[in-house]
Order: sequence, then structure tokens, then C-alpha cells
Amino acid sequence: MFLCATILFFIVWVYPLAEKASYITQLESAIAAANEQQDGEEITVVFMSSEKQCVRRRTENCNSSDYQNAFFVQNNLDETKQVQVQIRALDHEQNELKSVESKIMTLQAGELKLVETEETSDQESIWSRSSFETEVRTASYQSIYRYRDAN
Repeated sequence: MFLCATILFFIVWVYPLAEKASYITQLESAIAAANEQQDGEEITVVFMSSEKQCVRRRTENCNSSDYQNAFFVQNNLDETKQVQVQIRALDHEQNELKSVESKIMTLQAGELKLVETEETSDQESIWSRSSFETEVRTASYQSIYRYRDAN
């Protein structure tokens, strides 16, 4: 009985709390990185992580899963804009892993958001979403953006 209660406690409280804490830490890091990178840019794209989201009881469980890449975009302008980003994910040797185009996202002045692509799942909790997946860990990226006034 105690074992079942402990397992239930971890499933209901601890795991979701840890997921939220991890997301908040990632978001704070993205805000700091975006503020550091601005350099007069209208729009800032920030690469946050390339990780496998798997339970590591055995390494073969992780070998079959892809890397989930989290990119954020920030509107540095003083008005709401519709923004679209194209990201070219690169490996350690600067070989292209994937090129993806984001959905058109509406960003308020100063707002920072996860870059959403066709691969971004609305089914997942906001705390564990990613921009897109790659088979190999993303080491760096290139990006271009376009924006227009939000109507």
C-alpha cells in the first residue's frame, strides 16, 4: 500500500513539478541569451537545447529516440509582429542536419516564444514541447527571419 502511494505521489506531483522547473530554467536561460544577443536586431533567435527525452534505465531505450531541439524567438521591436523563422540545424562538423521553417507566430513587443514548426506537437504539455527533432545532436545553427505587422 505504501509503495503504491509513493509511486502515485511521484507520478502526480514530483514528475510534473520537475518538468515545470526544468522548463522555467530553460525559459530564463533563453531570456538571458536573447538579451545578450540582441545587438540591434529586430528579431532574435536563440538555440537552447538538443536533448533526448527518454527514460535512461537502459541505454538502448535512448538509442532509438531522436534529439528534441528547442529554439526560441524574441520580438525586440516596440509593436506586435507576425514572425516566421527558417532554421538550419548543423552538427559539430557544420553539416546540415535539417532545415525547417516555423509557423507564422504572433509576438507581442518584447515577447519570447518557443519556435513552433510542423513537428511541434500540441498534444504534449507546454513544459515538454520542442521545436523539431533531429537524429543527431544539433551543435549550432543558422537562421533567417521575416516579419510583418500583425493585423
